[in-house]
Amino acid sequence: MHIGHKQFHGRSGLGLIEVTISATILFLLAASLVEAVDQVGALGRAGSVDGRMQIDAQDAVTKITQDLKAAAFVNANGKDYPYLFEDGDADGDFAAHSHPVPIEHAPV
Repeated sequence: MHIGHKQFHGRSGLGLIEVTISATILFLLAASLVEAVDQVGALGRAGSVDGRMQIDAQDAVTKITQDLKAAAFVNANGKDYPYLFEDGDADGDFAAHSHPVPIEHAPV
């Protein structure tokens, strides 16, 4: 029994153009996925750096505050040091350092 070629005139499998288009689409999807993962990683690293900087700044302010609280007033030649200005108004030897009272908020 001989089967002629006319019975199998339908195609089977994929052509070169179809494979190329599929590979290109797959490559673009993979590249997009890799880029998205990189972006998420960079965002996480930036957030952890900002958080660490904030903690370090808070620690520095706490240490400075503790040092200032521990600083004692010293009396030399009738003047107490550190000299504190009240409302920015210095007097005596410190009159050159007098300044207007600071505002609480910067102008917008």
